[in-house]
Amino acid sequence: MINNFKNYLRSKIINNKVDKEYLVEGLSQFDKPIYQVLNIPVQRCSELMKRAFRKELKNKPRNVPVNIWFLIQFGYKKCYKCNNILQLDKFHNRKDRWHNKNDNCLDCEKNRDRIEYYTEYNQNHKEKRRKYARQYQKDNPDKFNANNAKRRANKLQATPNCITKQQLIEIEDIYWQAKETGRILGEPFHVDHIHPLSKGGLHVPWNLQILTATENLKKSNKLEVI
Repeated sequence: MINNFKNYLRSKIINNKVDKEYLVEGLSQFDKPIYQVLNIPVQRCSELMKRAFRKELKNKPRNVPVNIWFLIQFGYKKCYKCNNILQLDKFHNRKDRWHNKNDNCLDCEKNRDRIEYYTEYNQNHKEKRRKYARQYQKDNPDKFNANNAKRRANKLQATPNCITKQQLIEIEDIYWQAKETGRILGEPFHVDHIHPLSKGGLHVPWNLQILTATENLKKSNKLEVI
């Protein structure tokens, strides 16, 4: 691939007065910026590229290195994870990159630790995640409350292992009924655990009842059916 890339670079050099092989060898290395590879000042390197390639660099984004630009035009890209130079179809598409490709190749994405990925993503997008969570809670109060109760029950080990998928659906349906009842009657309704989780109750359909918010707050964690 590198030899074909070098031939591609030779074909793009318009100015015959420059040392082609000197440029080609420098542009075929991707570990350092081109001016460091050629061991010349940045300004002189920029002038040299303009003389050598002229209009070939007209559409190149300003901050993109010349060798990376030509590598993409040649149909290849360097993976930031494994450092291999691969064809563009070995990368996922990504619209927010100037080359429309992901930074890492498909194999590296598959092998990447998903927990590490999402932890890093959440750390870098905290406000975006908070905004999404607030909007989700506003648009889906029944699902939000059901998931919140499920987390609380799991923490207290109040969800039995024998619970079926159908029973889990029934629990979600009860929270949906509470939301719809509140929407129709114009007042908030809660889903209450008849036998409170804090006193050994289970998070199962037959231990749930729909109460007005006032009734639920009044009942608190008492063991009673209203």
